[in-house]
Amino acid sequence: PFTDGENSSLNVSGYRYFQIKVILNLTADNKSPFVHNYKVFYIQSNLKPQIKKVDIFKPNMKISKTKTEKKVEKKSKYLRVIWDVKDPNNDQLKYSVFIKKHKDKNWIPIKKDITEKQFSLQTELFEDGKYLLKVVADDSLFNPPSSALSSSIISKPFVIDSTAPVLKNLVIRGNQISFNVVDQTSLIFQVLYGNEYHNSYM
Repeated sequence: PFTDGENSSLNVSGYRYFQIKVILNLTADNKSPFVHNYKVFYIQSNLKPQIKKVDIFKPNMKISKTKTEKKVEKKSKYLRVIWDVKDPNNDQLKYSVFIKKHKDKNWIPIKKDITEKQFSLQTELFEDGKYLLKVVADDSLFNPPSSALSSSIISKPFVIDSTAPVLKNLVIRGNQISFNVVDQTSLIFQVLYGNEYHNSYM
């Protein structure tokens, strides 16, 4: 029985539904008691954030940018990482980003406690190769440590190639040019040759 008519708590957990039954007893003067109203306050169970996808955009890929972002892109090589996430409880989320080489086991943290749903990865900081990114979302900003939840998503493999191709064995004989060009990470897309009078693509 509850003796406080203004505020009482009921420890109900592990159930989806519960019912309330009110039993009233006659007062000392035999007057019939009645319930005027009652209110139930509850805390919704915390649910994990839901990360739907993570996309990685190379500098030359089309994506809407501000004028400042376009200027930064021209000066440095970076990858734009954008993720789509929702929280069932509408909690504010924070994010952490990790990276590792495709065949490595250990994740390396590169940025923590991001509140935006995007991140710019400076590719010059990493050696060439194939990589994976992991984004972790958690709702600890709106929940105590005991009930905070998190979820993560891993990107598709992507290539970082900050090293220029190597051109060697250049030989010019009359109007013929021969050379070797090698890139350890990427395929050669095109070659430009020319002089002060003429420029051409191969």
